[in-house]
Amino acid sequence: MVDHIAGLLNAVRMIHSISRYYNTSERMTSLFIKITNQMITSCKNYITNNNCCKLWHEDRDIIVAKLKACIKLNKEYQAAFHRTKSRLEQSPEERQFEFSEMYIFGKFDTFSKRLQKIMHMFELIESYSKLGESKIEGIERYSTRFMVIINVIKKKSYDLLDHRKMDFDTDYDDFCNQVGDVESDIQRFMEDTLDKPSTTQAALQLVKKYQSLKIASLDPQQKFGKILLGFGKDIENVQKLYQKQKNDPPCGRMLPPISGKIAWARQLFRKIEQPMLVFQQYPGVLESDEARKIIRSYNKVAKVLLEYEVIYHQAWLKQIDVIKSGLQSSLLVRHPDTGVLYVNFDPSILELVREVDCMERMGQDIPQTALLIKNKKANIKHSYGILNAMLNEWKRITGMIPASFLPLMQPHISHVEDYIRPGLTMLTWSSINLDSYVNQITREMKKLELLIDRISDLCTYRIDSVLKDMGQTLLCELPDQTAWTVEQFLSRTESVCNTAAIQLELKSKQVEKATNELIDIMMAYPQLTDELAQDEETRPNSARTPTPPTTAKSNKPNRYSARGVRGLPETEEDQRPGARSRLRKRLLRESLEEESKELRSTFQHRNLEAILRATRSTLEILKKRVQVSSLHMYEVTPTQGSRKSETPLFKADIVLSIPSIVMMPGLDEIQQGLNTSIRLILNVSRCIMQWGQQSLEPPDPGPSNPAPDNKSPRTLR
Repeated sequence: MVDHIAGLLNAVRMIHSISRYYNTSERMTSLFIKITNQMITSCKNYITNNNCCKLWHEDRDIIVAKLKACIKLNKEYQAAFHRTKSRLEQSPEERQFEFSEMYIFGKFDTFSKRLQKIMHMFELIESYSKLGESKIEGIERYSTRFMVIINVIKKKSYDLLDHRKMDFDTDYDDFCNQVGDVESDIQRFMEDTLDKPSTTQAALQLVKKYQSLKIASLDPQQKFGKILLGFGKDIENVQKLYQKQKNDPPCGRMLPPISGKIAWARQLFRKIEQPMLVFQQYPGVLESDEARKIIRSYNKVAKVLLEYEVIYHQAWLKQIDVIKSGLQSSLLVRHPDTGVLYVNFDPSILELVREVDCMERMGQDIPQTALLIKNKKANIKHSYGILNAMLNEWKRITGMIPASFLPLMQPHISHVEDYIRPGLTMLTWSSINLDSYVNQITREMKKLELLIDRISDLCTYRIDSVLKDMGQTLLCELPDQTAWTVEQFLSRTESVCNTAAIQLELKSKQVEKATNELIDIMMAYPQLTDELAQDEETRPNSARTPTPPTTAKSNKPNRYSARGVRGLPETEEDQRPGARSRLRKRLLRESLEEESKELRSTFQHRNLEAILRATRSTLEILKKRVQVSSLHMYEVTPTQGSRKSETPLFKADIVLSIPSIVMMPGLDEIQQGLNTSIRLILNVSRCIMQWGQQSLEPPDPGPSNPAPDNKSPRTLR
């Protein structure tokens, strides 16, 4: 429409010059008023999209652009009128525009002022709407107040574009006054909050938040002078904190020592650096004398913190070569007192790797040696893990061996330790064959574990369980429902004892056989057997004389070490190559044989204890049955239920023998029968052959030459 105003006024000029009707000022004024009213109507339709929407529902930026276009139209309309009027004044012969501008443009000016007020309202709404988005604590109540003010003005029922409605002016003034009150309250709130922060950084962040509101009346930069004074105190606090904690600063979680100290120093530096960077954006703040003192203090503290960082970084560089030497140490180490194996790993190596990672993140210079160690991090941790797992497995396997089997199992343990020994002497953390070393040891440990499982199963199921059954064997039978005569009791006891003697002897032989097999398994050490056989073949015949047995244990050599042969007299044979090694092996073999005899004696003693336990338990049962307490001998009463009394052991008759009454059999006969049964029970153990006795006994003499009573294990009399 602005582009057509010039043509419109030119047409009006022609009408005024030519028309006979519009040749008076009143009629021309009326024409201009109609044109003005039509422009106002067109502006309203343009703003509201032909009354299809309201101002509050449209996009605020679009509405403001339309309002500015309408105001511009009014200005161009009046400017075009004045240009046309000026051109007519230069042509006196033509009719002049001598019309009342108040009548022509008054409504349009009033309408433009209404549009300007609406634009001002929109600007305030746009400015204060950021209060709801602000993160300043406590400012939300002002945002709520402002939203209430907006809601009140939005609920007005009149048309905001109707310039004839004077109610808007009153509401507009109330709106501005209420917004002014909110603005004053926000100003006081800003001053209060800027006085509260305890640190300079917090105060500057709060100033930045107030600046982001972009409210013209708020000027938080006025507080920079006071914040700068607080910054000077912060510098003093950082200096005191440095002097207090510089020797042992608090390090962050999971940070290594050197990197932790450097990070601590950088954290202190950031506390004073970040505020200074903000102050440098406002040069006028740093021009005062007090500001210059603060700058000098800042430079002094910053220099000290940077020197602290450099000193610790250089000290770390010197430690790298020392830590690198830890990779040349042996893989394993043995405790000098307990003999327990441990992984010989220097924790400072992993600490160095962590230092390198942290130094890289902090941008520090890292030497090539440290980078090489870092690149080996995965291999080092893998090696440490498998070695630690191997030693734990070794501890578990050796812990499975019973203490009584340990002497005979020592050669098998030493065989595995021979495979472990390179880790104590030759292999280092830089070696490349660690996996094969661990795999070989693992295979040997599995073999040892299999051997231990065989031994444990044999001892559990073929020795311990049989001995338990032997100890629970009963050597007599007692009446259950009716009493027996003495003859019946003796007959049954003899039968039970004969059967039990056979069973106990069979089980004793089973235990003996299992014990011999157990010892043979533990003595089956092929390396030692093959070496001794080879030594026997290579020795000359004259030298193949048996080694005299050792008579006293105090004179025995150390069983499993070559140091056991020290101090022995050297013969011509001992001076031959490998003589001391052969002597050590022979002494080891003899020592193992002695240990096997001790183990066999132990199981033989357990076998005897099982037999004695069976005899003792049988006699205890017989004793309790004979000496029945009077508390168990009672009659059944209705209140005692169906509990039964003990069945008598022997049955006797009462016989009338005039002039007296006698018991048949008598007490002496019963006592004699009881003594006979006890002798039968005790003779069971005599019928069981001792271990190794069978091979020493003479052949069966046959019926023509019966063996003595103590040699007949099958029949008890």
